[in-house]
Amino acid sequence: DSAAAVRQQKELKQQRRRSQPESTLERGVANEEQLVTGRLSSEIQALLEKRLLLEREVAEFSQRKLREERDLARLATASLKTDLQREREQLARDRSQLERDILEQRLELQREQLEQQKALFEQERQLREEERRRLSELLDHEKDLRRSSRD
Repeated sequence: DSAAAVRQQKELKQQRRRSQPESTLERGVANEEQLVTGRLSSEIQALLEKRLLLEREVAEFSQRKLREERDLARLATASLKTDLQREREQLARDRSQLERDILEQRLELQREQLEQQKALFEQERQLREEERRRLSELLDHEKDLRRSSRD
């Protein structure tokens, strides 16, 4: 854009010079102007090229940065998936352990209940035996009393 404007100004100046008679001094000034204009034009062109180069570098950097961010996002997602899977597995192991613990507690409670029932049955058996023994003693005593009353 700037280079086009400089060229246009240069052409206008050349047209003016052609239309006007020039003196040696004017020609020297005109030559000097042409040299300065040429240098400025070259410098502007170099700056424009440098600007394009920098814009390309910025674009490449942005693309690299975007790729790196995508790669990091993929890695983070994979890591999260792995962590989630580990956590699920741990929860499954914890659940299994809790189920085993609950079953063991139930079994222990059933054992204790069976022991209590066994003890109760044993007490009942002993009480019945004691009752039979007493009844037998009473019957024996009654028999003895009948015999003694007959005699």
